[in-house]
Amino acid sequence: RLIYLHPGGFDDDIYCTIYHANILEKLPQTEYTALSYVWGDAKHTKPIQLGYHQIPTITKNLEKALRHLRDRASERILWVDAICINQSDEEEKLSQVQSMGDVYRNAVEVRIWLGSLKDVQEEANDEQFPNELQALGIRIIAMQPWWRRVWVIQEATLPKEDPIMQCGNI
Repeated sequence: RLIYLHPGGFDDDIYCTIYHANILEKLPQTEYTALSYVWGDAKHTKPIQLGYHQIPTITKNLEKALRHLRDRASERILWVDAICINQSDEEEKLSQVQSMGDVYRNAVEVRIWLGSLKDVQEEANDEQFPNELQALGIRIIAMQPWWRRVWVIQEATLPKEDPIMQCGNI
């Protein structure tokens, strides 16, 4: 499964459509962007429209990522684990986990979501000695929760093209 992330303004409701595709076969296929991110706190969820249904199952961090990835004028085709894998089907989750390398390898682009720029700026403002901004910026990026995940090695190294790290709109 892939999702079409429909266009909209930053503050518009998020609307997606499920697209069934076999992205693991080596046939000509739909080009998609795979999203690598930290789920975040499962207690803080946000609703999105998925087809005709509203689902409150995406985390606040994923909702922020989708808002920043969404284009104002055209659809984006994405692979996002929390939406594209049926999270209530343990057998499907196990099968998909075994195929994750191929999902990232076959993506035309991998986007690594490090968080919103506002969140990172707030961390920078909490620092006691912000004199050396460049070193501070690198340190703050290196402290993001994404780096603590087990899957980052395959998500960052398997794509054909270098992944794009994104912090807010940057």
